[in-house]
Amino acid sequence: MPRTAPAGSALNLSPTRKRSRDRRVERANPLPEEFGNQTMRHYQTFLLRHGQRSNQQSNSMPLWDLLPKYGVPRNQQAALRDERGDLPVLEQRFEYLGQRYSLYVEAARVMRADGLREDVYPSEREQLVESALRYLASQHPRGFYTINTNAEAPVAGVVFSVHEIRQLLAKRGRHLTYRDIRESLYVMLRCYIEVDTADRTASFGGPIITGVQRVAATNGETVDGDNALWRVVFNSHISQAIAQCEYRQFDFDQMVRCKAALSRWLYLALVHRWRNASPVHPLRTSLQEVARDSGFLGQGQVRKAASKLDKALDELKRVGVLRDYDREEQRGSKNKLLDVKYTFHATPAFSGQVIDAHLREKRSDERDLRRRNERGASKGIFGQGDGYVWAR
Repeated sequence: MPRTAPAGSALNLSPTRKRSRDRRVERANPLPEEFGNQTMRHYQTFLLRHGQRSNQQSNSMPLWDLLPKYGVPRNQQAALRDERGDLPVLEQRFEYLGQRYSLYVEAARVMRADGLREDVYPSEREQLVESALRYLASQHPRGFYTINTNAEAPVAGVVFSVHEIRQLLAKRGRHLTYRDIRESLYVMLRCYIEVDTADRTASFGGPIITGVQRVAATNGETVDGDNALWRVVFNSHISQAIAQCEYRQFDFDQMVRCKAALSRWLYLALVHRWRNASPVHPLRTSLQEVARDSGFLGQGQVRKAASKLDKALDELKRVGVLRDYDREEQRGSKNKLLDVKYTFHATPAFSGQVIDAHLREKRSDERDLRRRNERGASKGIFGQGDGYVWAR
């Protein structure tokens, strides 16, 4: 029998939904100048206050980074398998900026350590690895934007080593093995996601990453070594966002130091949705809204979901995003907890990040960046004023 989520949940599992997927792996062979072309210079240039470091910054894409695609933990996926061990298509309904969407996630089939294959949904581990890949693409000269590919349109991607990702995450308290990272790459490549608006007037889909290649070995290692170089091609939605400058800078260090996957999702949600964050502009939301939109709280008792959300908010206080938050419980008959209303209060530091992101969007038109590049590209500093510098 098809499995469905409890009544009132946004989560459904739809094993009969048919997919039409293109399983071709996109291969990109970027030229040296495509690691530093105008598109990537724009993407890799951040507006910083004096004393900030550009290697703390990354870029987040609206909608894409808020898709509830990582919400089913590995340790909960076994209960969703059918008699053959297969996972059905996961459907998650959510809202973004007042528009209703449906997300469909088809599981990836990967090989386990014992040599058997099984279906897995992308989860917390893939969330971390995708964040690390996108961070590295934001740092010159790792990211590229190229037309030298078998895809129908230009693509963006990144060249990296697994050792780099392991170090990048370990320095921020997240520890993954080489096998973890390599398997995550193939989970993101072999899963399939599709996003539809409620009225089916717009949609996009594909794997989380559309191409993975091992391209070189370093220091005499084999191509499977920890320091071997890999090349990843991002989903076409990401490539298009990079081409159209539809991204927002944020503090990667601060986000990844959050231990819980829900905390990291909330962090990016606040980056995009709390665009007037300040002591006089709190943000209001509810447990039901977070459960609907994040995918992390869609099943289970309301009381347990509220406790999990409270812990995630406490973590955002610990890393310096929230100064405090207020909660108001909504109860029904027999004092049953129905919902919790939240009011978030930003720290001055997070309010400053929001202002910085606004200014970057306002000032970073192509002509402005070209003038800054001509003045200071050799130093990595592209002009300054008002207590800010442009840097990459």
